[in-house]
Amino acid sequence: MKQIPVEDIWGVGRQYTKFLLKNNIKTAFDLKNTDESWIRKYMGVIGQRIILELRGISCYPIDINPAEKKEICTSRSYGKPLQKYEDIEQATTTYVSRVAEKLRKQHTLAQTLLIFIMTNKFAKGPQYVNYKIVQLPVATNNTSELIHYAVIALKALYKKGYKYKKSGVIVSNIIPDNIRQAVLWDDVNRKKFKELIKIVDKINASMGRDKIKYAIQGTKKRWKMRQENLSPCYSTKWNDLLSVDIDKSFNSDTDELVDKSRQ
Repeated sequence: MKQIPVEDIWGVGRQYTKFLLKNNIKTAFDLKNTDESWIRKYMGVIGQRIILELRGISCYPIDINPAEKKEICTSRSYGKPLQKYEDIEQATTTYVSRVAEKLRKQHTLAQTLLIFIMTNKFAKGPQYVNYKIVQLPVATNNTSELIHYAVIALKALYKKGYKYKKSGVIVSNIIPDNIRQAVLWDDVNRKKFKELIKIVDKINASMGRDKIKYAIQGTKKRWKMRQENLSPCYSTKWNDLLSVDIDKSFNSDTDELVDKSRQ
C-alpha cells in the first residue's frame, strides 16, 4: 500500500486528491491509517467506506443476483437534425430492437411501450415534444411486435416542419417471461418466434450487432450519432489495436525516421 499513490485509489477523484495531499496523506497506506471520523467529517460516508475497504472490511458487496429492471429505455440524440419521417422511423425502430434484446437477455416481457420524439430545445425555430403510450395486448419481447406498435405510435406523433433532435423508446410493466397471461385472440405463434429469435440473437452476438435485422431499420443511418471524438476500442477491435515499431526511432535533427537496424 505504501507504493500506491492516493490518487490511484478507486473513489478518490481530483478534488479529494488535492485535499488529501494537502493534509500529507500521499499513499493508500497513509489513508488506511487515517482517523476514520476525521475523514468522514471532510469526505463524508464515501471517504469512510474507502478507509474501511482498505482495512479489509467490505462495504460494497458483490451483487450476485441483481434485480431485474422495471423499466428499460433506449434513446439517442441524432448526429444531425432530421426532418424526414423515414429517417426518424429507422432510428426509432433500431432503438426498439435494442430494448427487445435487453428484455430477452433478462428473460422478461414488457406490457407497456412508450415512444417519444423531440426537437432541440436549444436551437432556434419551432419546438415540438410529444410522446405516446401503448398498452400492449400481450406482454412481449418480440422485436417485430414491438416495432409494429412503435411505428403506429410514431406515425401519430410525427409532424412535418420540425427539425427533430432525438427520439426514444421506453418499455415498462415488465414481468418474467414464464408468467405471460394468455389472450383469447392472440394468434401469434410465440413458440416459433422464440426459436427463431434465439438463432438471430446468437448470430448477432457472434458476428456483430445488427448482422441480421429488420429492413425497416434501414442501412444508411443518416441519424447516427457523430462520433468524431470517440475513443478507439483498443481491447475489442483489431483495427484499433495500437501498433508499436521498436526498430525505429525519431531523429530530431533531420525530422526523419531512422531504422536502427541499418545503423
